[in-house]
Amino acid sequence: MLEIETMTDEQFNIRCGRKCKKCETFNEPLEDHHILPKHMGGTDIDGRITLCKKHHLELQDYIEIELRQLWLDNQPHEVLSARAKVITRRWIDGAI
Repeated sequence: MLEIETMTDEQFNIRCGRKCKKCETFNEPLEDHHILPKHMGGTDIDGRITLCKKHHLELQDYIEIELRQLWLDNQPHEVLSARAKVITRRWIDGAI
């Protein structure tokens, strides 16, 4: 079994059932979303999910806004990663 951090995008999409985590659209073109954006130090180990293009852009923009000040304040990676996971879970569940 492959570890998530060594999977290709296609292998990861197959593992996730080829559907968007938010709307569950099946077999649409999917994109990998890194829970913590790479430019903020995110890696596959921080987590990633599969989203349709619409929801990938929506969540990406939302996380950028929510994490920007923490990132600018040079908060530790662990703080950014934990906050990004909470935001992502609440967004997927429709709480925000």
